[in-house]
Amino acid sequence: MNLPPSITSVPQEDIFTNPFFAKVREEDSLLQYAAGGGSTGAAESGRPPVILVPCQRSLSGQPESVSLGRHQIEAHILQSAHVPGQYCNLRGQGLEIKSDRVTTGVGFGQRRICHVTQTENMYDYGTNFKIFVLDRPVCGVYTSGRGGAGPASLAMAGPCDWLSGCPQAEDDFYDKIFKFRQTYLLVPGYEKAAAVRIRDIASEAVATVERHEAGKPSGVVRPVAAPPGSDMKHEVERTAYATLHAFIFPHILQYTLPEDTRLTERIRNYSNGGTLNLRTILAAASAPKDLLTAKNEVLTRCVQSLVAELGKLDNQIAPMDKLSVLTAALEHCQKLVSEIVRSSLLVTAPDQGGQARVEVSADHVLAMFVAAIASLTSSRDRANTRVQINAHMCHLDMYVEAHDELKFSQGQYALSTIHSALEFWRQPHAECREFDIHTPEEEATKTEDTSEDDKGMFDKSSSIFEACLRAGSDEPRHVLGHSANRMPSIWRRRRQRQQQNRKELRSTTVTLLTLLSCYIGTSTLLFATGFHDLAETNVPAQLSTVGSLRGRLTPPRVVTPPKLPPYSPPLFGVWAVSAVSGVLLLSAAVGRSGGASRLARPLAAVAFLVNIGVGIVGGILPLLRCASLVLRLAKWSMSLSSFLTWLFTLGVVSPEMPLAWKLYAGAGALTQPLLATLRKVLPSAAMTDIPFTFLWLIVDSAAHFAQSWITRTVLGGGG
Repeated sequence: MNLPPSITSVPQEDIFTNPFFAKVREEDSLLQYAAGGGSTGAAESGRPPVILVPCQRSLSGQPESVSLGRHQIEAHILQSAHVPGQYCNLRGQGLEIKSDRVTTGVGFGQRRICHVTQTENMYDYGTNFKIFVLDRPVCGVYTSGRGGAGPASLAMAGPCDWLSGCPQAEDDFYDKIFKFRQTYLLVPGYEKAAAVRIRDIASEAVATVERHEAGKPSGVVRPVAAPPGSDMKHEVERTAYATLHAFIFPHILQYTLPEDTRLTERIRNYSNGGTLNLRTILAAASAPKDLLTAKNEVLTRCVQSLVAELGKLDNQIAPMDKLSVLTAALEHCQKLVSEIVRSSLLVTAPDQGGQARVEVSADHVLAMFVAAIASLTSSRDRANTRVQINAHMCHLDMYVEAHDELKFSQGQYALSTIHSALEFWRQPHAECREFDIHTPEEEATKTEDTSEDDKGMFDKSSSIFEACLRAGSDEPRHVLGHSANRMPSIWRRRRQRQQQNRKELRSTTVTLLTLLSCYIGTSTLLFATGFHDLAETNVPAQLSTVGSLRGRLTPPRVVTPPKLPPYSPPLFGVWAVSAVSGVLLLSAAVGRSGGASRLARPLAAVAFLVNIGVGIVGGILPLLRCASLVLRLAKWSMSLSSFLTWLFTLGVVSPEMPLAWKLYAGAGALTQPLLATLRKVLPSAAMTDIPFTFLWLIVDSAAHFAQSWITRTVLGGGG
């Protein structure tokens, strides 16, 4: 670790005459343990073990039993962690070494920033030790020094004393705070800029105090690069946030209200009569099995204890105080998880549960925070009080993002953990109301396959994963304990919409297939009436169909096809097909779901009237010997029916529909232009009614059969 050379301006002391360092050298077992511990490869990468030595001035006047006790020695011997700059002492407490200062972290009862005044190196027990001489110990009492102007004396005073001791700095500080409140515009999403501005105001005030203190005579030589800035800046910035709390926090509360409302609604879906099933929530959060197998009273007590820790956020104003509360909650959560896991081991292995080593992973902590947020939100919901967890997190984010030194701190880890827990509730996930999770009492009466125990919560063949996958489906859920009528309203509405969409698709497909039958019937009517009309008409020789199609002239002759009686079976069949088609269209038009758009029902109704009219007229007009009128009517009705068909098809197609629907509509829309083009290209002398009827019938039938195949195969429709 490279420290700035400016600290060399501080008078150097002989560490071998330091009583604290001499006491450390006597603890051979502690030094050997520190030399063999730490993260793998930390020493090779420039992060060797560290020995913190308080300067002799800070230890003078203190009893040796307090300043040189084993507790103090263990607290000042550090092992490197995996994250650069993070260390852990032999008592399991966290510290951070950045630049020229050492900051206490998790496990310490008081946050303290110590300044590095001297660095040394020592090689012992086969390892290089880094020695940092501090202006005060990291814990315990110490002597502040003479004159009251040194770093230690300033650390014992409050920010009001610092600022009041320099009226110029105090007036300038509050003037800038007032100007910030009057002129700064808070914009959602740009809180970091506001935090940077507050940090700069505090830094300027601290710099003014430092210049004021530097001009005073003092018997204590202060470090040039490490004046009382770090402690003082922290406290002055806290004063700034406390002064601006009424200006900043209501703004954050206002635009985080939708997030808090959605969080309450999602957690409300997991409650049954106002009661949360913690085991279900832990299972949905992929908690390890040693948490799920704990007793209900143990889970409830531990979660409520963590909820009480998170509830302390509402009592804090400054974000740095909230960060301390969150860090303490993380540490408390780790202790709770250790207690829960030990209780599970006592049930499964009574002989080894009390002495077995317990490992607390991120999965344990994250699942506990998920359950704690759910319990906290549910209790606030029952009390008709808004939960402010999202506002607190935004308040913390703006502070942490403005301080790069907090990037790898323990507080940042705690903040990331609770953000992950909130993200769990923000993301939609499968409904898991109840799981096949047995308490230790139930496990005693049931035999389980030991192979399933090793798969964990992420195994896709587990009952919990299957329950999540089956949520919302129509198949019976064996592992869910509640019936469908007890499902949350949001999931019930979603399934109803899915069923309605399937019904609309099925009804639309039936309607289109019905129209297909109508076209076949109309084409049959056209062919029958045209054949009947041709039977009563003599065709001139020069316009003979057969001769024209062969490409040569033939002798004049008259083609006399067999005449059809007025009440022939084809006409009755056409009338029956049209009538049945009209009834089906009417049922689709007035049914529950006649199509996928508002134009489907009126178009289906018009098509119904056209087909019924064609059927009736086709059955009555032959009695009046008006075959030519029937022929013209059939042509008009077929053109109108085709137009209504594709208008109907295009009406049910929307941009949200699949590509198959658009291909379906496009293929049908091309049918009429294709037929019109063929009629214009072919010689009009060769196009009498019968060949055109056959051509129309073949092309139109092929197109409709292709569309029907697309409907059945691609869209999965039914008749």
